[in-house]
Amino acid sequence: MDAHPAHPSRLPVLGTVSAHVMVQVAGEHGVPQERCLEGTGIAPAVLADAKATIRLEQELALARNVMRELAHIPALGLVMASRYRLSVYGVLGWGMLCSPSVKDALTFAFRYLDLTYSCCGITSEEHDGELRVGISSARLPADVRGFFAERSLSATIRLLGDLISGDDWLIGVEMAGPRPPHACLYEDTFGVKVSFGRSMHAVRIDPDVLSEPMPLANRPMLDMIEDQCRQLLAQRRARLTLPDVLREHVLRRLPTLPSMSSAAAELGMSERTLRRRLAEEGSSFSAIVTEARRALAEELLLQGVPSLHVARQVGFAGPAAFTHAFKRWTGSSPREFAGR
Repeated sequence: MDAHPAHPSRLPVLGTVSAHVMVQVAGEHGVPQERCLEGTGIAPAVLADAKATIRLEQELALARNVMRELAHIPALGLVMASRYRLSVYGVLGWGMLCSPSVKDALTFAFRYLDLTYSCCGITSEEHDGELRVGISSARLPADVRGFFAERSLSATIRLLGDLISGDDWLIGVEMAGPRPPHACLYEDTFGVKVSFGRSMHAVRIDPDVLSEPMPLANRPMLDMIEDQCRQLLAQRRARLTLPDVLREHVLRRLPTLPSMSSAAAELGMSERTLRRRLAEEGSSFSAIVTEARRALAEELLLQGVPSLHVARQVGFAGPAAFTHAFKRWTGSSPREFAGR
């Protein structure tokens, strides 16, 4: 399977199923819907509409509310992910089922990762005789990183369990941070040893299962489903704000730093118009470039990419300039950030 590097340019537009699951679980523990939705800007009618979308910041606000209300529940992300069976992924899930093999199903999923409900960066690579799927929450605010990484990790394992036959495909699970008091919950749920203290969450898979044929493989149906995925992705891209579009523009061009004139030309407007529209949204082109470089740098550092290579990939001439900028952005050096 080809390696799929994490990239912080995930669309900030999500489907509502994930939000619905959080509210549903909270409701089962006695938390009213209105307390979950307070301050999120998500209307109950939007939450109930499976075709609707919400912004990433709304998903994060909802998660904060639910985390506050259910703070007494250990491994809350694990509890949420118990609802993430293959069927919740809709057309994306059907595309995976109709793929020729497990490898093709995973490739399909990575191609349309923005149609999942994960807010994390997800990577895959074959190394030392196993397939490793990594989960990074570096681009998320610190107060919700643990929850979303835990949820994405467990949801990934459940998704793979629905795709792969048998029980011995999962080799091991890795989790960032020290071993918690409730570590047995993870090992009982996953059925394998869980290693703690790693740089990021990861799922280790037997690569031999990748060649397994999918029992419902259907090429004509897969072609039709892929067309639907492309349309759905295009609809979500149409909901992007101007800063969203520019952020993607910058990330696609790094390590080359794009100019405002090139960005304006791609969007079919003058620099003056672009500057005015960004000001109306409380942003600027330089702020967007800085945000994109910082997000990519943090993602790469937590993947274990050496600081020298990260510096080059985000457009710095050398490590000294990168270290100085990174300290200004985060308050810590690249080495300290990666160590945390």
